[in-house]
Amino acid sequence: MDNTILPQWMIYAGSSAGLIWAILQIAGWITKLTHIPKLEVRLTKEVFFRLIEDGETIFTNAVFIARHGPIEIKNIKFTLNRTSGSKKTFTFAPKNIGNKVPNPPNPYASNNFWSKSCKTYLVENVPTHILFLSSLEEYSGSFRKVADGFTSKVIDYQNELQGKLKEIQSNEDKYLQEINTKLSGIESDVGANLLKFVQLEPGDYELTADVEYSRISLKFFRKEAEASSKISFSVDDSFLGRYKNQLTRFLEATSRNILFNRDNHFTYPEYQPDNIRET
Repeated sequence: MDNTILPQWMIYAGSSAGLIWAILQIAGWITKLTHIPKLEVRLTKEVFFRLIEDGETIFTNAVFIARHGPIEIKNIKFTLNRTSGSKKTFTFAPKNIGNKVPNPPNPYASNNFWSKSCKTYLVENVPTHILFLSSLEEYSGSFRKVADGFTSKVIDYQNELQGKLKEIQSNEDKYLQEINTKLSGIESDVGANLLKFVQLEPGDYELTADVEYSRISLKFFRKEAEASSKISFSVDDSFLGRYKNQLTRFLEATSRNILFNRDNHFTYPEYQPDNIRET
């Protein structure tokens, strides 16, 4: 048997290395415990309202970044508070989620929607820009009913003209006054009914994004958490007049597309608020 005794310095070195390793392990655990994954979110100034078939919607852009570990975004809601005059609160629910993509040669980016679910994963320390299209659900059903009724009325009129539609298409000027009178009546009634569901009013507003997320790397601590961000802006007195004018042009283009089976481009009514302030 080899009874060789290790040198004292070697014993001390081995003990010190083991102690250092243990200290490093403990420090690592402490770091993990004190650096709990956290989500940071910031709403940006890129915000505007638009009237579509589902009613009053808001387009918002936000920047997300996960700190100290990966994050799963589970849900998000937008709350709009009117802070001047009569106080009002509205909740907008995300319907489409996407991002902005280049649109050369146009200097402005296009909206690209790739999901209807808010669920997404964020890796650590990588800023992620997300675009949200959210609707005012409380009135979307009523708005949709009126919009669908508009389409039905134009189609009914198209059926009335079916026997002479080819003649009308080849000699539109001859029937232009009759067609314009009929369509203008439909457009005026529908436009007035649609504007009744617009809840935005002149005044000052605060928009809050509340995000529910999960710390997917944690095992022994509460995984669910929330983050929020706010922006404020104002709506001027002329916005409803702008909406009305744009809606009139939109209905005019849409009715003629339906009546004559066209596919001309048209722009949805929209409004960009003033004095947008990031907080």
